[in-house]
Amino acid sequence: MRIMRNGLPAALLVAVLAVAGGAWAGNFTPTIKFKLATTKSNKPTAIKIDVRQERGEEELATVELRVPGAFKLPNLAKFEGCTPRPDVRIPCDGEVLGEGLIHIMVGPGCAQAPQDASRATQVELPAKLVVVEETQDQRQAGTLAIWNLEITGVTTIPLSVGKSGGMWVMKGDIPANPATCPEFDFTLDIFKTSEASVTGVGGGRTIFVNPKVKKNTSYKFSAKFWSLDSPATRTVSQKVTIKR
Repeated sequence: MRIMRNGLPAALLVAVLAVAGGAWAGNFTPTIKFKLATTKSNKPTAIKIDVRQERGEEELATVELRVPGAFKLPNLAKFEGCTPRPDVRIPCDGEVLGEGLIHIMVGPGCAQAPQDASRATQVELPAKLVVVEETQDQRQAGTLAIWNLEITGVTTIPLSVGKSGGMWVMKGDIPANPATCPEFDFTLDIFKTSEASVTGVGGGRTIFVNPKVKKNTSYKFSAKFWSLDSPATRTVSQKVTIKR
């Protein structure tokens, strides 16, 4: 134990952090549920995603969704995106892949330290999932697509779509907003087929297709969340059965 950090042996420091991490995790318990519109083999399907957090919990900093690679994204490279504009918060008007709704606390209490959600009001805001053109640097880094989750009046979360370990991975950082705080419930419906943008771009393309199976087969969807306020993380998984 030669390595010392602030007077503590390295092994002891690791133990202290492990205990602290367990305490942090107790105040960071976001939940998520996935639901397929159809579970029939080889059929296009819509996907409902429901994320929730309780009042007083640490805020989300990053989210990563994982969908089994056996689910196909046949039109991933064909979706019509648009180029983000740096002068506006909502980047652009691309092909629409989904819509959602969030109920979240908004008010001055959210900006306090510690937050006081009792001095905030729950509001209902719409959201949509749109396609954005990825940059050359993003492509070189292995990004296959960028899907922006635009929550009106709250934030825009760019989700980087890629593939890793046989899974589709959608990961994005959540820009901090001092005017909002948990509790919240958020539902996103990813459509069976895309919809055209307001300006008539794209639309009518299949998004996700269930795996082709010879017998009923279960697949694991999962999500990992990172806290904004501590090193806490939380991983939630759920099995979905595809029927032949």
